[in-house]
This record gives sequence, structure tokens and C-alpha cells, in this order.
Amino acid sequence: MATRGDDRILLTEQRQLVEQLTDLAGGHQPLPQLPAADESPWTDAILGDRRANLSAGIETLQRRLDHTAAERDWFATELEIARGDLAGAHHYLANLQASSSWRITAPVRSFASVLMRSFRRPAKG
Repeated sequence: MATRGDDRILLTEQRQLVEQLTDLAGGHQPLPQLPAADESPWTDAILGDRRANLSAGIETLQRRLDHTAAERDWFATELEIARGDLAGAHHYLANLQASSSWRITAPVRSFASVLMRSFRRPAKG
């Protein structure tokens, strides 16, 4: 049975249902279908709290998504800059290797390379 404190939070329809269920005796019988009614203050409070928590969670996720999208855009820009720098370096290297000074100094670089390798070898002994 409903207590005095329940009167504040139960709708009339809910009190009627409690009375009908209390009065039932014997086997189960189908309950009459009651028209839809507004939620009780208790249900409104619970649902309102859940909506507020879900809204806060959605806002947090949206901020994280926005931050992640901004990071992605920053990295995409940095990648394009790095690709441009790399293309510039490749172009510079190709021009350097095609120059006459590079071709003329090729024997000197080759000799220097052989010397450097000989100095790096551990002494046999």
C-alpha cells in the first residue's frame, strides 16, 4: 500500500494501479488499459538527471572530437610542409649532382672515401 510520503510522488494513475493489484485475488487477469499520462515528478527528476549527464557526456565528446580534428588538420599541414621541403631537397640534390663541379670533384670524393674507410678499420695485430 502507498504510504503518506508516496502521495507526493505518485500519480493518480499509479495509485489506482496499486489499488487494483492489491484487490486482485486468485489467478491473473488482464489489467484494463489506462490512457497515457504525464510522468510523475520522481520519474521526471530521474530522467532529467540522466539527460543532463548524457548532455554533459556528449559535450565532452564533442570537445574531444573538435580537438582531435584540429590536431589532424595541424598534422596534415605539417606533412604538406615536410613534403614540400623534401621535394625542395631532392631538387637541390639533383641540381648539385648534375653540376660540373660535382662531376669534376668525383675522383677526389672517391679517394677521400677510400681513405676514410681505411682509417676506420681496426688495426690488425
